[in-house]
Amino acid sequence: MQKTNFKTRLLALLTAAFMIVMCVPFAAFAAVETIHVTFTDENGQVVKNVDITASSNEKAPELPDGFYWKTNLSNDGVSDLNSNDPIDFNDLAKANCEYAGFEKTAKPAPATKPVYVSYILESGATLDAEIEKIELKADATTFSTSLLKKVPAGYELCETGDVYIGTNDTVNVKVREIKKPAKVVYVSYILESGEPLANATEQIELENGATTFSTSLLKKVPAGYELCETGDVYIGTNDSVNVKVREVKKPAKVVHVSYILESGKPLANAIEKIELENGATTFSTSLLKKVPAGYELCETGDVYIGTNDTVNVKVREVKKPAKVVYVSYILESGKPLANAIEKIELENGATTFSTSVLKEVPAGYELCETGDVYIGTNDTVNVKVREVKKPAKVVYVSYILENGEPLANAIEKIELENGATTFNTSVLKEVPAGYELCETGDVYIGENDTVNVKVREVKKPEVSLTKIKMIFTKADGATSVFATGELTAESEWYVLPDAAGVINLTASEKLTGWTLFQNGAKYAAGEKVTFKSLKELAGKNVDKDGVAYLNFYADLKTDVELKNITIKYVEDKDGAQEDVAAPQNNFTAKDEFTILTDNLYDGKVPAGKKLIGWQYKNGGNTTNFVKGEHVKFDTLKALLNGNWDNEGNAWVTLTPVFQDVKSDNGNSSSSSSSNTSSSSSSSSNKTTTASNEKQVVKAAAAPANTTKVLPKTGATNAAPLIGGSLAVVALLMGYGVYGLVLRKKD
Repeated sequence: MQKTNFKTRLLALLTAAFMIVMCVPFAAFAAVETIHVTFTDENGQVVKNVDITASSNEKAPELPDGFYWKTNLSNDGVSDLNSNDPIDFNDLAKANCEYAGFEKTAKPAPATKPVYVSYILESGATLDAEIEKIELKADATTFSTSLLKKVPAGYELCETGDVYIGTNDTVNVKVREIKKPAKVVYVSYILESGEPLANATEQIELENGATTFSTSLLKKVPAGYELCETGDVYIGTNDSVNVKVREVKKPAKVVHVSYILESGKPLANAIEKIELENGATTFSTSLLKKVPAGYELCETGDVYIGTNDTVNVKVREVKKPAKVVYVSYILESGKPLANAIEKIELENGATTFSTSVLKEVPAGYELCETGDVYIGTNDTVNVKVREVKKPAKVVYVSYILENGEPLANAIEKIELENGATTFNTSVLKEVPAGYELCETGDVYIGENDTVNVKVREVKKPEVSLTKIKMIFTKADGATSVFATGELTAESEWYVLPDAAGVINLTASEKLTGWTLFQNGAKYAAGEKVTFKSLKELAGKNVDKDGVAYLNFYADLKTDVELKNITIKYVEDKDGAQEDVAAPQNNFTAKDEFTILTDNLYDGKVPAGKKLIGWQYKNGGNTTNFVKGEHVKFDTLKALLNGNWDNEGNAWVTLTPVFQDVKSDNGNSSSSSSSNTSSSSSSSSNKTTTASNEKQVVKAAAAPANTTKVLPKTGATNAAPLIGGSLAVVALLMGYGVYGLVLRKKD
């Protein structure tokens, strides 16, 4: 055998290694056809192992309520699974991994829950009214009626306070009609001689326009008197009337009532005399006023006497509690209140009592704490109280003319005691200058917080109009948004304020124009007005100096919630925008996401280019998306920066980003339709899929329990077989070279 030198051996080994290395990649580039999926519980114990292929029909293991299967490939766009969800091979393939894991995870508890309130009548009949939706804490079982803001107009709640709902999400709340009497009549009781009775006046409420009323409505006939006549009383258009009364004749029958025990034994000195109408055969125990001290009636109601003038009535001893406690009311500072001691009676041996038994809390005060009060063996105790803050009832009084026309800037705010249903005109301090009240006395408001009061002009010498002052406010007529403007006959014009000059607007309010209070006319912001054009509107509202006032209310646009997004795909061409793909309409917050299109109209892809993504420009900011990207509603909402119309509609305009098709040297470049270079991926990691390739762009490392595979290269399923075969051939060829070069015989 002939010897070879070192260089010859090295050359043979390198040749064999080169052939093997060239063949191995064919096997490595094979597509992933099977994904091994493992489901584990919260303790890491395996629940299920399953191999998933494109043709598999497997489902996620069943879970109890409140749990879901959380994937470890969420950064790669793989979706979580719920109980018994189908396992989607294509969804798992987004990660290009051979292994995937899912862990049993508790769903987060909702923070709030909606409750739907239906308003019904006291009878239980349904009311044709809007169902009100309120939001409560997720664990709430009651809510306060103060949360209800949509009680039907003309109705009031039958009960206020807490409403029990338990675990339900619906509840019925009873309401009743608010009775609003329109006419108040004052009835004065007089004797048949015409002499009035002292402090004998009654107020009754009738329907609007009533000219008579029945005496059955009279509930305050003076004690010891009766009506001279009953039936209808004529009042016409008056609001006061006299009604004659006479003394009630004393009954002619006297009955002596003897109080006896249940055993039949009479009580000493226990006889009461009562007077009944002549011929009465029964009487009510409510007439008995001298039941012996320490005793109570065994039975109440009617007692039969027939034609007798004596009768026995049975009584029994009142059980007296064995322990008396004296409660002294003191302030939070410890200072005692004068004449503020209450006596309560408890069972023998009681060491505590509930504040619910306290019935004599000083007027104008309330308990600092409620619940049980400890007394031990004591018979006195201090209980702290504080002054009750009486919420004031605010009423807005609008001054109107006798014909019903409202006066400009003629609203007065007054404060009444809580629960007040009337007020006297003497509390009105802002009657418009130059006017006087048409009527004085009490004004009925019921439960309302607004009321109209009629006024009439005080006759004054006429004054010629010399100046018009314009007041600019919000629609409330009180919040000023601009300085007062003036116009005279000599003025050429006045420019109404525009958006640049107004004040006191919130960030969400934008000025769109002006409305003249006097006639509702609309004016644009910045519009010119003249003295002549406004003179007639000033009318007769001229003060002694010849000045009239006109009120302009600001028309404001208030931001509304975004409801719908339309995505438009366009390119800039010759200074205009031209559609390159069909728009996507009706994308709302209810949708989990929308998929950006990768399907352009024919002829919209430039020669030598391919679509790789989309670009959104807003001012100096640019945001890029990958074609086919799953975009959430809130992502686009943030980009809009509040730019949507009053109906909550917005439009997002995207321009395409193209990339050169790869040349032989493998170089490529990308560009948008506006000739601006951009990245082909958005801020989130996405996978862009075209019809002939899949490119994976990753920004984060793969999870520790997954295995990454190389991108697809278009190799067929035969790639592993071909690669393996070539590897064997390369090995044999290397061995042959080695044999020929190193082991050649002489």
